[in-house]
Amino acid sequence: MKEIINKYRREFVYSVMVFVILQFMLVREVFVSTENYLLISSLGLAAMTLWIASTFFNYSTHRVSRFSDLETKLQLRGRIYHLFVLPIIFYISLAFYLYRLPVHLTVLRQFTIIISVLSLFALFVNIRSTYRKLFKIEKLTHVIYKFLDILIFYFLISGLISYDFGRFIEFLAIVLVGFIMFYHQLNTHHWFDLRSLWIVVLASLILAGAYELFYVFNTITRPLIMTNFLYVIINLGEIYLSGNRKFEDFLTPILFFLMFMMIVMGI
Repeated sequence: MKEIINKYRREFVYSVMVFVILQFMLVREVFVSTENYLLISSLGLAAMTLWIASTFFNYSTHRVSRFSDLETKLQLRGRIYHLFVLPIIFYISLAFYLYRLPVHLTVLRQFTIIISVLSLFALFVNIRSTYRKLFKIEKLTHVIYKFLDILIFYFLISGLISYDFGRFIEFLAIVLVGFIMFYHQLNTHHWFDLRSLWIVVLASLILAGAYELFYVFNTITRPLIMTNFLYVIINLGEIYLSGNRKFEDFLTPILFFLMFMMIVMGI
């Protein structure tokens, strides 16, 4: 762990900055005032933006070889969401979720911050590695993207449901955010054929049907159920599109889905 921190010191420092800012956001004097909360949370957004910009300018060029002065520059086409938009959306959804989380759930708030900051650090490290290793998206980065997409979905949907905008607005939000998350996973794996597009549409319809089916559950359970559906759909779609067709390949995410459903429905 110490070696990783020393190697990625900048990423560690920025992650600690975000952690400290998130803790300040939960101070009672800040939390009870919307203006103060937005002001403090904007500092975290500024820190995120600074890291993204500095990392891009420092690592967006790559020398062809150590024997040549020629450099190749990263092409941003198809990468803007991964390298710039995803970290920002994740932070905004996290700040939104923390603001809507009840004050008395102290343990859950701290657990959410710790998991989110660790996820951001992992994302920072893998984005930097993506820049340095011939601009390829590493396999571990795919896992980080998937995990962040699931967290973003849960944070946004949970926050929206807590506002009680109404059933129709919730339905549209779940379908829209789910569609974006599904499409991002396709984009990450560079799957852009017609079959993949139909799978995204089908996945969004399944998510919409699941929302209607489980709408009777309370505002705490409902976002967890929808996030669980997002998880299993993403994993099953990824397995199918990767060319695997064996039953045991699909079994693991299905079992996790069923176990989590039994736990959540008992809340």
